[in-house]
Amino acid sequence: MSEPFQNAEEVAAWLSRCGVEMRMGSHGGLQTRDREKRLTEADYVIVRQWADELRDLLLNRGRAFEDLRDPEAPRCDRCDGVAFVDVPIHGGASVRRDCANPNCNRFAGFPVWYGAADPKFPPLTQSAEQQPNLPLVAQEAAR
Repeated sequence: MSEPFQNAEEVAAWLSRCGVEMRMGSHGGLQTRDREKRLTEADYVIVRQWADELRDLLLNRGRAFEDLRDPEAPRCDRCDGVAFVDVPIHGGASVRRDCANPNCNRFAGFPVWYGAADPKFPPLTQSAEQQPNLPLVAQEAAR
């Protein structure tokens, strides 16, 4: 891009047009995936310059999943979101709970482990099938 970007939204839109995916890394940093290898080294310099703002943009977009009516709701320790998804594992004998923010997907615990429910995990109000913006892995696991 020949002209400088004015804000992180413009950078995110440009990356999207280039087919680049963004998400939060496991330690809270920004990760990009350029499957078609469209970005040049100069483009990656731009991404690194805007990395903090892009990370904040991702976190704020993820907060759209929050249920602000319940201030006591459990929160993700990475993105501060309150929406979670339960994913059946071990053939349905156990359940893994993850953050529902598609830019985070942080593991939150096991509400059920081989049939034994953990009382510290409140039940979710929506099943995985009812949550439209789940990460692809969670959507596939919910089927």
